[in-house]
Amino acid sequence: MKLKKPYEGETVTVSGVKFSQYNPVLKHYYPGFNQIYLSEWLRVFHGVLDDILNSDQFLVWKNISNKMGKGLLTSNEMIRIQKNEYS
Repeated sequence: MKLKKPYEGETVTVSGVKFSQYNPVLKHYYPGFNQIYLSEWLRVFHGVLDDILNSDQFLVWKNISNKMGKGLLTSNEMIRIQKNEYS
């Protein structure tokens, strides 16, 4: 039996924009993801990691989440450049 991926064939609406494929960059871009939201999310996420992981695991996941957040911010910036969306 083949398991269906959670996003396969499903449509998700985020901030009024419909997505039919998994695209984390656009799913974060349209709701207005920015450094303020990232900083708050990382604060909460790192607190949870610290509560449940040992120190070595915590450092690994903290590094991963920081890099993922930085990647999303960079991708959002590239979209803004393409769309000429600057204020």
